[in-house]
Amino acid sequence: MGNSILDAGVVLEMEFEAAGEIFPGDVVEFDTSDCPKIKAGQDNAIGIIGVADISMGSPTGRGAQKTVAYAAGDQVKVISGPIIVWLRLVTSGNITCGDHVQSAGSGEVKEYVCGTDEACQLLAQSLQTVAVVTQAFQWLRCRWLK
Repeated sequence: MGNSILDAGVVLEMEFEAAGEIFPGDVVEFDTSDCPKIKAGQDNAIGIIGVADISMGSPTGRGAQKTVAYAAGDQVKVISGPIIVWLRLVTSGNITCGDHVQSAGSGEVKEYVCGTDEACQLLAQSLQTVAVVTQAFQWLRCRWLK
């Protein structure tokens, strides 16, 4: 895994200005009060557009590592498409390989429950099992579906 967010696939890259703090690996959506700026995906969001990626060329160093957030005003590379990515799993998340995930707020993801959650909230499918954790920055390898 190392310091990368993208694991494999054919990537569609976009770049947007951050409206606030965004970590690489966060799912992101447009900030409706300041579009086309983006923000970390909110809980149960239906407008997620992709995943914030690492920016190795960041002049400030922000966004150059998975644990170093972009700040408001930074340009954020957003990726989507038929890709395999590392997403931030919400603290205390419990995911089984094959489970689907949705936005949990603050850019992190949580389990998506088919038949209960809205279809527009479905983002990705987990490619691994992760037991309940309490540490920040727990990573989940997923197949992006959006």
